[in-house]
Amino acid sequence: MDAYIIELLNSNISLAFCTLISGFGGAFIGSFVTAKSLKKEENKRLVAEYYAEFASSYATFALDTRTMEDLKNLIASIEKLRLFCPEETEKYFSMLVFFAAKQEPEVESCKIAYAEIQKAVKKIIRE
Repeated sequence: MDAYIIELLNSNISLAFCTLISGFGGAFIGSFVTAKSLKKEENKRLVAEYYAEFASSYATFALDTRTMEDLKNLIASIEKLRLFCPEETEKYFSMLVFFAAKQEPEVESCKIAYAEIQKAVKKIIRE
């Protein structure tokens, strides 16, 4: 029995089997790493796209001729971008919505929140 096991281990079948298992393992790991990398790149692309929309909405809202539609567009773009930003920026999104939604928006507070959101987006894109 021992001789049979030794002969089996020395045979080409065991070598082929080990090669096959290694190949499948490598392919699985490679596809996992590739999928994870693609997802990260897709998230960065979405963040850049949503940030551009947010910046445009904010610029339109910042004009003196702001309308309720401008506020709605700003809040919608904030909510899209908020989905991709880290939790520590949550307060700046909330702060921006709060100060922007006032009858007389607090411009300085909005600028501070906007700058912090911009920093968070830059950090995401550069990672």
